[in-house]
Amino acid sequence: MESFLKCKKCKKDFYETDVELHHIIPKGIGGEDLDGRIYLCKKHHGILQNLIWKWIWESIPENLKNPIKDKIKEKTEGYLNDYGTTEKE
Repeated sequence: MESFLKCKKCKKDFYETDVELHHIIPKGIGGEDLDGRIYLCKKHHGILQNLIWKWIWESIPENLKNPIKDKIKEKTEGYLNDYGTTEKE
């Protein structure tokens, strides 16, 4: 018997396979389980992840944005062109 989990945003019940665990402070920027975790449906998890990147970007001083864009472009091109990469995806 499959269990249901409730999306914290829309309050709807979803099968366990249709929800994702969201870390309040994403692990990719140093968050930990102790910072809090919530369940979100895939739709709302995607929206929230995009909003977090938007909020981060908006907090960066204007004079640093172009160097960051350049670094992202460089790293993305390197990743796409390196089939033998050992970095975590």
